[in-house]
Amino acid sequence: MKQIIIFISYLLLLTSCNKNSKMSLEKSEALSLKNITLAKEACDSDMTWLSDIITKATEDRVSSKYLGAYRGTIFLTTYKNSPIFIIDMMLNSGGVMFHAFDCKHQVIPFTSDEAVSFYAETKVDGKIIYTNIP
Repeated sequence: MKQIIIFISYLLLLTSCNKNSKMSLEKSEALSLKNITLAKEACDSDMTWLSDIITKATEDRVSSKYLGAYRGTIFLTTYKNSPIFIIDMMLNSGGVMFHAFDCKHQVIPFTSDEAVSFYAETKVDGKIIYTNIP
């Protein structure tokens, strides 16, 4: 009898966690739709390249199509008085800490020392544009 109670409790816990995770991801996607507008306004561009990354990230969350390479968060921040995007996803790069792009999808080169501190600041102060991590 004790084993049945433990088994049922475990099933209830899993069901509960799955619903909470799904709701938080739905809220995240709604926030992303709002914030992609913010990105478009900051760059005065349609941001097709960023929308493509978000589409792949959503597919990766739903079906693991890209084997987790598009799991993570996209931040909007500024660097040298210009908007940039810090993409905290692997993007099939082989383990890069993050990717930094300007509005035109050009890579922002950071020195090693600069990258670590900038990344830490962005995680605290950057505006989240998209995340698929519950």
